[in-house]
Amino acid sequence: MQRHLRSLLFFLSLAQSLLANISYPSEGPIGGFHYQVTSISESGGNYVGTAVLTSYTYTSGTPDAPGPEPFPDTFQVPVTVNPGAENQEFRSAKCTVSGLGDFQLNSNAYWTGIVTIVGDCNLNGHHLKIDKTADYDPADPVSPGQPGNLLSYGGNFDLNGGQVEAAGNWDQRGSVNIGAGGSLAVSGSYIHQSGQLSLNGGSLEIAGDYLQQSDGNGDGTYESNCNGQLYMSNPDDYMLVGGMAQFWAFGYYNSSTPPSLTAGMLEIKGDFMQKFASSTNYSYSDGSFRASGAHRVKLSGTATQTVTFENPGGSYFNILEVTNPKGVSNSSTLSVTSGGSLALNYSGTDVVGTLYLGGVQQANGLYDATHTGGLITGSGKIQVGPFASFSAWAAANAPGQTTDQDHDHDGVPNGIEYFMGKTGNDFTADPGISPDGTVTWPKSPAFNGSYAVQTSEDLVEWTDVTEDAAQVTKNSDSVVWTRPTGPDKCFVRLLVTPN
Repeated sequence: MQRHLRSLLFFLSLAQSLLANISYPSEGPIGGFHYQVTSISESGGNYVGTAVLTSYTYTSGTPDAPGPEPFPDTFQVPVTVNPGAENQEFRSAKCTVSGLGDFQLNSNAYWTGIVTIVGDCNLNGHHLKIDKTADYDPADPVSPGQPGNLLSYGGNFDLNGGQVEAAGNWDQRGSVNIGAGGSLAVSGSYIHQSGQLSLNGGSLEIAGDYLQQSDGNGDGTYESNCNGQLYMSNPDDYMLVGGMAQFWAFGYYNSSTPPSLTAGMLEIKGDFMQKFASSTNYSYSDGSFRASGAHRVKLSGTATQTVTFENPGGSYFNILEVTNPKGVSNSSTLSVTSGGSLALNYSGTDVVGTLYLGGVQQANGLYDATHTGGLITGSGKIQVGPFASFSAWAAANAPGQTTDQDHDHDGVPNGIEYFMGKTGNDFTADPGISPDGTVTWPKSPAFNGSYAVQTSEDLVEWTDVTEDAAQVTKNSDSVVWTRPTGPDKCFVRLLVTPN
C-alpha cells in the first residue's frame, strides 16, 4: 500500500493535489513530497480528503541517473535538492519550477533541455549546469532537441557565490545576484528584459550578445526598450561579452538614482550600442549607460568594433580602454565622462566620427596623450572626423614622409594609403582583379586631391581612362575599373595626387 501511494503521488504531482477518498495522516512527507490534507472526515487520526502538495525535497542519486525517488519535469511547489550519501551530483531532464514554487540547491545539479524558474532560486554556492540535449542540432530549425536555455521569471535568482553554466541563452525577467567568488557562464546570448543583474564581486561571461531589450507584445521578438539594470560596484566585478553589448534600459540610469556602474571591468569583443530609452511612465532622457567612479570598459575585439551612443550627452564611459589592434569604425561615437579617461593602448592612429572628452564634444582633429590634460593615456592617437589633407594624414601616420614613400613597408605608397583611408601600420593589400574582370580600390570619402586610372599594354605607354564611363565607375567610397574587350594583355594602375 505504501508503494502504491508513492506512485500515485508522483503521477498526480503536476496537478498539485490528490483526489479525495484516500486516507492519510493530516500532514507529512511521502517519498520526498510534503503535503497537507484538507479535512473532510476524521477517523483514528487520519483524514479522508484531498492532499495538497506543499513542497518537494529531492536527495540526489548517482552521477548518471536520478535517485530512487521519481523526479517530475514540472513543479508548482517549493523544491529543495539535497546531496546524497556521497554528495553526488543530481541529474535530471528539463525542469520547470513555477506557480508558488521556489528553488533551493544544496547539491550540484545537472539538467538537459530548458530550465524555467518562476520565483526565488538560491544556489547556496553550488554548481548548476544546463546542457543541450543530445539530439539538439542548432543548424536544424525543426530539431526536436533543446538548446540548454535558462529562463528566470520573477523573484530573485541568487547564485550566492555558486556557479551556473548554460549551454544556450539566458532570459532574465527578475533579479540575478552572482556574489563574491561566483561565476555565470552563458554559451549563447543573455537577454536582459527586466530586474537587476548584480555582479557583487562575481563574474559573468557571455559568448554571444548581451541585450537589454524586451518582448513588448509577447510575439517572440524584441522590439522595445526595457527596465533591466546592470549593477557593477565591486572592484572584482568582471563581465565579458563575446558579441555585441546593447544598453537600452529606462528607469534606472538617470540623475535621480544612485550610480550603478562604479567599479569593475566590462570587456567587449563586439560592437557597443547605447540606445535611447523612453517610456510613458518616465519623463527623463538621461540615457541608458552611465559609468563613473572606477568602472572600466575594454574594447578588445579582433575585428573593427563600432561604438554607438544615441545620447552621448547623458550616456558615457568612465574609463574606456581600447586594445583592439583594428580599432573602432570611422563612424563610431566615443563618449567619456568628466573625471574619466580614454586609454589608447595600441600603436598608430584610429579614426572616429565623434568624440566627447570630459563630457565636452571635441572638434575635428588629431588627439593623443600629449595635449589633452590627462583625458587620453596610452601611445595611440585618435583622429576625429576626416583628415583634411595628406599632410594631416602624414602627421598622424607617417611623420615627415612624402606621398611616394612607404611608412609601414607593406609595398603600398603613403599617397595610396591616404586615398584608401588607411591608418596605422596594418598591412594594406593592393586590390587584385576579380573573376568578373574588375579591380576595386577603396576610397576615403574625405580624400582631398586628384587621381587617375591608367591602362597599358606594355608597361611603357600609359593611357588615362579615368573619364571613360565604360571602364571606370566612381563611387563615394570606391573606384572600380572594368576590363574592356580587346587586347590580350592589359595592365592597370592608380595614380594619386593628394593636396
